[in-house]
Amino acid sequence: MKVRTPKKELYMTEIDTRISIVWKRQDGDWKAVHIHQSTPDDRLAGLAAFNAEVARNTYNKINDVIKKEARTDSMTRINNMEGFVEQAQYIFKCYPDQKFAVIKFGIRDFRFINRTYGFSTGDRLLKTIARNLEEACGRREVCGRIEKDIFSILLVYEGENSMRRRMEEIRRELTKDGWIKEIELEVWLNAGIYIPTDTRSETVKGMLDKALMAMQSIQKYVKEDRYAYYSEWMLQQHYNNSQILEWASSAIEKKEFKLYIQPQFDMKTENIVGGEALCRWELSNGLVIMPNEFVSLFEDYNLIYRFDLYMLELVCRYMNKWMKEGKQLKPVSVNQSRADIEQDSFFEDFCSIVDRYEIPHEYLTFELTESAFIEEGNRIMKLARELHRKGFKLAIDDFGTGYASLNMLSVVSGDILKIDKSLLESDNRRTRVIFEKVIEMAHNMDMKVVCEGVETQEQRKFLCRLNCDIGQGFLAGKAMKVEDYGKRYIKGRL
Repeated sequence: MKVRTPKKELYMTEIDTRISIVWKRQDGDWKAVHIHQSTPDDRLAGLAAFNAEVARNTYNKINDVIKKEARTDSMTRINNMEGFVEQAQYIFKCYPDQKFAVIKFGIRDFRFINRTYGFSTGDRLLKTIARNLEEACGRREVCGRIEKDIFSILLVYEGENSMRRRMEEIRRELTKDGWIKEIELEVWLNAGIYIPTDTRSETVKGMLDKALMAMQSIQKYVKEDRYAYYSEWMLQQHYNNSQILEWASSAIEKKEFKLYIQPQFDMKTENIVGGEALCRWELSNGLVIMPNEFVSLFEDYNLIYRFDLYMLELVCRYMNKWMKEGKQLKPVSVNQSRADIEQDSFFEDFCSIVDRYEIPHEYLTFELTESAFIEEGNRIMKLARELHRKGFKLAIDDFGTGYASLNMLSVVSGDILKIDKSLLESDNRRTRVIFEKVIEMAHNMDMKVVCEGVETQEQRKFLCRLNCDIGQGFLAGKAMKVEDYGKRYIKGRL
C-alpha cells in the first residue's frame, strides 16, 4: 500500500509500506491480535539519500499510527482489550504501591435495546457510554471496550465506601446525555469488581477474568444496577460451570435428563388436578444436578432451546403412553425459557412435537417466568394469541418476585397466574393485602390462580379464605419421577 505523509513535510510525500495482520476468532468475532509494518529496504536507502532523519521520523509516525489503531476500538474510539491491558500494565509499573480496582461491566439485556430501538441506537449508546466513561477516569485510571456491550475500568481503590460512591458517580455520568431520556431508554448495568493483591505478578487479563466471574454471579433480570466483588468461591463456581457445559454436550444422547412431575391440587378438595413438569439431571456417576444449577448456563450458551424441546418431548411421550393405556389425562405445565421465544421457529417446533404424539392441546400449559413477559412484551402478546388459537393455556410463573408490572396483566391474556411462595411466606400485613388483591384481580380477568410452596394445612386454609384455586408444594408432595406420578395419579377412565 502507499502511505502519503502530510503536505507540510518538505522532503517526502509518498512511501511504500507493507502491513501484515494476524487475525484470531474470539467469541464469534474476528479480532486483529498482531500487526507488523515494514518498508522495503531499497526505498529506505533512497530516502536516506534525501534526509535520513526525515525518513526515520516519517517511519516512526506511520508506525505509531498503526500501533495506536491496533489498540483502539474501531466503534467507540477508546481502548480495546489490548489497549486497556497495555495501559493498565504501564500504570501498575509506575505505581506499584497503589491499590486499584479492576472492573468489568455490561449493559443488561443489550440485545433487547437493539431489537426494540434499532442497532443504530444501540451503537449510539455504546459510543455515548465510552465517551462519558473516558471522561470519568481520573489520573492513574484507564478504561476500554472489551467486546460487544462489555467495558472495563481500572480505578484507584480507597475502600468499599469510597468505591460505592465512585460507582454511583460513574453510573450517573455514563447515561447523562439528554437523548437517552428523550427516547425513554432505560439502561441498567451489571458490574464485577476485582481488587488485585499483587499487581506485579498477576496478569491484567487474569484480573479481568475474575471481574467477569463476579459480574456473572449477579442475578439476571433484576431492574436495577448491580455490582459484586470477586470472591474465591467464584473461581470454584466457574470450574463447576465449565464442567457442567462439558457434560451437557452428551447428556441428551445418554438420556441423563429425567422427567419429574410435581402434583398440583385443588385448594378446597385437595384432589390432584394436574402437575408441573420438572427436570433432574442424573449423571452416570450418581451425581444429580438441579435445574437452578444449569438452566441459566444453558441460556447463556445457547443450549436451552434443544433442552426445552427435549423435555417437552418426554412429557408428550408419557402422555401418549397414558392415552394408549386408556387413562384419563391431567393437565401438565411445561416451563419454557424466555430465550426460546426469540427463535422464529420455536412455536412451530413446539406444536410439531405435541401433534406428533397426538396430545390434545388443552392438556398442556405453556409456562413462562414473569421476567419474560416484561422483556419480551411484543413477542409474548403474539405468542399468547397463537397459543390460544391452537387451544393451549398460558401461565405466568413466579409472579410477585419483584419484577412484574401489574400493567402487564392487562396487556397479555394469560390463563393462569402462579404466585411465588415468597408472598405466602411473608408475615407482613401489607404483603398479605397485596396477595389477596392479586388473587381478586386475577379472578376478575378470568385467570386461575396457583400458589407455590404450600406446605401446611394452615397455609391451605388461609389460601382457601382468599379463594386461591390451586396449590403446589410439599403438602401434596415433592416432585416425583414421572413413572411414579403416572401410577399414583393417572387412572383409568370411569
